[in-house]
Amino acid sequence: MAQRSAETRARIVAVPQEIAACADEVAELADAVRARLRGAVVGDAEAAAELARAAARVARRLADLNA
Repeated sequence: MAQRSAETRARIVAVPQEIAACADEVAELADAVRARLRGAVVGDAEAAAELARAAARVARRLADLNA
């Protein structure tokens, strides 16, 4: 792989970090909405929260690997 400049490396790390931050917000929102829901849609909010947490975890791992 070609050598990365400091600027390129910073951008490579910044993108998944931003994705992780957005996914954290989605998980928080899903958790907040879930508390107000009833019935079958509760599972949808729970799934959204879990998927968002997984996305954040993976994005942080990618940022760590590329740092």
